[in-house]
Amino acid sequence: MMSIIPQRPAFAGARRRSLALLAILGVCILAALSAQSGLGQSIPERAISCVHLTLSDDPTVVNVTWRSNQVTEDGVVKAWPAQLGEMPADEAQVVTAQAVQHSYKFARETVNIYDATLKGLRPDTVYNYIVNCAGESSPVYQLQTAITDVEAGYTFVVMGDCRGNYGLFGKFMRMAREAGARFVLFTGDMTDGATQAEWNMWFEAAADTLPYLPLMPVFGNHERGAPRTYFEQFVLPGTEKSYSFDYGMAHFAIVYDVTNAELEEEVPWLAKDLAGSDAVWKFLALHRPFYASSPEWDESQSPKDILLPVVENNGVSMVFSGHVHLYERSVPMLGGKPAKGGIVYQVTGGAGAPLYALGTSETTAKTIRTEHMIIYKITPRVLSATVVDSNGGILDEYTVTPRK
Repeated sequence: MMSIIPQRPAFAGARRRSLALLAILGVCILAALSAQSGLGQSIPERAISCVHLTLSDDPTVVNVTWRSNQVTEDGVVKAWPAQLGEMPADEAQVVTAQAVQHSYKFARETVNIYDATLKGLRPDTVYNYIVNCAGESSPVYQLQTAITDVEAGYTFVVMGDCRGNYGLFGKFMRMAREAGARFVLFTGDMTDGATQAEWNMWFEAAADTLPYLPLMPVFGNHERGAPRTYFEQFVLPGTEKSYSFDYGMAHFAIVYDVTNAELEEEVPWLAKDLAGSDAVWKFLALHRPFYASSPEWDESQSPKDILLPVVENNGVSMVFSGHVHLYERSVPMLGGKPAKGGIVYQVTGGAGAPLYALGTSETTAKTIRTEHMIIYKITPRVLSATVVDSNGGILDEYTVTPRK
C-alpha cells in the first residue's frame, strides 16, 4: 500500500522562520529594556545586603532592615552619635538593637530578612551605625533621627512609580540625598511585578542612599501582585497597611487604597488619625489620585468620593499620589471644585514608569509629561516645592500655605 505523507504548505517554512525572527527580536527588546531598567543586573548573595531605613511614629526610633543569605541569631545593629567618630569603647554611648530574623518563600527561593529597631535615640541627631550579621559587618553608615521642634524647617522629597526603571530610581534617590532631604515619601509602584528579585534590584539600585535616607512607602497596585513581598521588605508604624508619623511641624498619613472597596475599610482609621493630630501641616499620601486629566486615567477609580469629607474636614493641606505616570498639580480644591484656600492635589508618578499622555481640565494648574521628583522645603508658614527632572532641571515651582 502506498503511504501518503501529508505535505506541509509552502508557507510553513517561511512562517517558522518569521516566528523565529520574532522570538529573537523579542529577546533583544527584553534585553535592551532590562539593561535600561536594571533588570539585567545580577544581585550577589551576601550576608548583608539591601540595607534600608524607615521612620517610626516615635522620633527616638529608627528601623534598620536588610537581607541575608544566612540564617543566624546574631544579627545586630549598633549606633552611636556621629560626633564621637569611630565606635566608642564605652558601651554606654552605643545603642544596640538585636535583629528579628524572618524568612518566607517566594517561588522556590527562601528569603531571609532581618529587622532591627533602634530605640532611645536623641531626636534631630546624626548617628553612625553598623550592621553585623553572620560574622560579617557592613560599612559604617549614618542616619538622622526625626525633628521634634515644630518651628524647625526641613526638606523632604516625594516621588512615585518607577515600575522597574531601577537605574532612574537610584539616580533620583541620589539627587534627593544631595538636596538635603530628611526622608523620601514614595507614592507606590516601586516594582513592576513585585517579585523578590525585583525588590532586590530596587534596593541595590539605591544601595548608596537607602542606608542613609529613610524611605516611607505607599502600597501601589503593582505591589498587589505579591502583597506579602511588599510587607516583608519594610517595618512601618501602625498596621503597616495604613500608617502615619509626625516629623516636626507636619503630620503624614499614608492610606492603603488599591481598590475603593478596600479603601472604605481604612476610612475610620484615617478619620480618627487626622482628627487626632494638631500639627500645623497635615498631609495625606495614597497611590491613586483624586484628580488627574490624562486620557489614560480611569476617573471611576478616583478615591475622591470616599475621602473628600475626611480630608476637607480634618485640615489636610495637600494630598500626594502617583499611579498616573506624569506630573500634575491641581488648583486648590474644595467640594470637588476650584476654591481659594482649598487643598492642593499633587500627582507625582514620574520616577521611571512609562509616561502617560497629557490632558487638561478645570482642576489642572500644571501638568508635564516627564520623569521627575519633587523637593519640598517646609516651614510653619509655607511649603515651597521645586519640581526637577532627572538632570536637575527645574520644571515647576509653587508654594502652599497651611489650611486653617
